[in-house]
Amino acid sequence: METVLKTKSVPLTEAMRSYIEEKLPQHIEKIAGRRHTAEAVLAIEVGRSTRHHRKGDVWQAKATIQWGKELLRAETAGESFQEVVDLLEEELVREIKKTKGKEHAQELRGARHAKKNATIAKVARFYRKGRIREEGK
Repeated sequence: METVLKTKSVPLTEAMRSYIEEKLPQHIEKIAGRRHTAEAVLAIEVGRSTRHHRKGDVWQAKATIQWGKELLRAETAGESFQEVVDLLEEELVREIKKTKGKEHAQELRGARHAKKNATIAKVARFYRKGRIREEGK
């Protein structure tokens, strides 16, 4: 997975970079699976919403994951840098699970449809409890 980090209104320190890389990419790869993360691009933007305010939700984080045609997006706001990154991780995990659930539901729906449309030949024999049951007698 390719990870792109960007900051807004704050310089990106090594501590910030290591905290983000420790939290987000590894956990997302674990949740999404290797199949999805091979060609995925994770873009993260972290920064202060304003330089003027000191209290309240002054930190914000945005993340987008793009794999194939799929685009997942999450935004969070909080009082500290660590809080924002933790909330962002939870939001991304929620989005990934929702997307994977939709894919799984579509696969099951297709399987149900195929089973419903399947026909059985009239000369087929069904084996039950170790004996042959002949149809029509």
